[in-house]
Amino acid sequence: ADLAFTDPLFYVVTQNQQSGTQLFGAVDPVTGSFTQIGPTVPIGEVGLVSGPGGSLLTIDYAGNLDSVNPGNGALSVIGATGLGVNIAAFGQLGGNLYATDLANNFYSVDPSTGAAQQIGTTHFPVIPFVPGTPNPDGTINIYNETLFSVGGKLYATLDADIFDPGVPVIT
Repeated sequence: ADLAFTDPLFYVVTQNQQSGTQLFGAVDPVTGSFTQIGPTVPIGEVGLVSGPGGSLLTIDYAGNLDSVNPGNGALSVIGATGLGVNIAAFGQLGGNLYATDLANNFYSVDPSTGAAQQIGTTHFPVIPFVPGTPNPDGTINIYNETLFSVGGKLYATLDADIFDPGVPVIT
C-alpha cells in the first residue's frame, strides 16, 4: 500500500483483495482501522506523498502527477511526467518530489506541472520483466519499488519476484 503521513491519520491507497480494485482511505495508527474515503480510485497509483495546501500527490500508471483531495478522495491531474507507463516509484524528500522508471533512472518531478527531469540512475538493476505479465507456467511477474524519506535522507527499496496464484499466501 502507498501511504502518506498526517497527524493523526495515515492516508493510504490499498488493494481490495476481493474485488482487485484500489481504495483510498485513512488508517488510524492507534487502532489499525481503515476508513474508505470517497470512491474507488483508478488502478495504478504509484506512491502517495504530502502536497501543497493539505492535498496528497501520486503518480498514476499513465505517468501523470495527480492531486488527491484527502477529504473526499477526488483525483485531479496536474500534468504528465513524460515517463508514461514506465513509472516505478514516487516519493518525497522535504518539498522535492522524485520518481524512478522501470530502468531505475532517477528523476525530479515538478509539483506544479508534473514534468520529470532525469537526475541520474539509482544503481538498482533494471526490472527484469514487464510487471504484471503472465508466464507460460501460470505465474505472474511482480515487483515492488518504493521511495521514502527518513531523517532528511531519501531511501529506496526494490523487490522483483514471481507470484504463483496456485500457492496459498501466508499472512
